[in-house]
Amino acid sequence: MSSAQNRPSTDEVGAMAALRRARLRAEREALRTGTSLVVVVDGKTVLVPPRSEAAIDAEEAADQRQRAVEQA
Repeated sequence: MSSAQNRPSTDEVGAMAALRRARLRAEREALRTGTSLVVVVDGKTVLVPPRSEAAIDAEEAADQRQRAVEQA
């Protein structure tokens, strides 16, 4: 099996990136409004507090760097 068969497709990579961006936007909105995120863990609904603004900024910057590398 070649390594190309193990890599996700371009569509899968794009979908995961879109999901990460949506999560970051949701976390920023939760911070702004003072609310928690609602997630499902093992079939149970759980309230999760958003991460700090600094942690969200750091992840967003890392995502932007990764996109720049992929586009180069």
